[in-house]
Amino acid sequence: MFAIYVRRAWLHTVGEIADRLIVRAEPGEYVSLLAADAITNFPFVEAKLARKELTQKGDAFLSAQIPAAEVSGIFNLTAAEAGKYGFHPPKKK
Repeated sequence: MFAIYVRRAWLHTVGEIADRLIVRAEPGEYVSLLAADAITNFPFVEAKLARKELTQKGDAFLSAQIPAAEVSGIFNLTAAEAGKYGFHPPKKK
């Protein structure tokens, strides 16, 4: 899992979509998002962002292209660190 730090203002530009994502408030102008993966494909960072709730099909992630100019940093998290976001992946059958 990854933490992606983006400008808080970017969340306003994506509107209601931001309400579906797990967002962790941080001091200053950035927030962090939880992602399953993150790949830089300039001028975007392509990521699978963690949702607050599963979809009816059981999807826990939302594919996104975040403008690279809005990203401050991307960090690889341990499972325990990802748990601090309140994300618990669906159990495999």
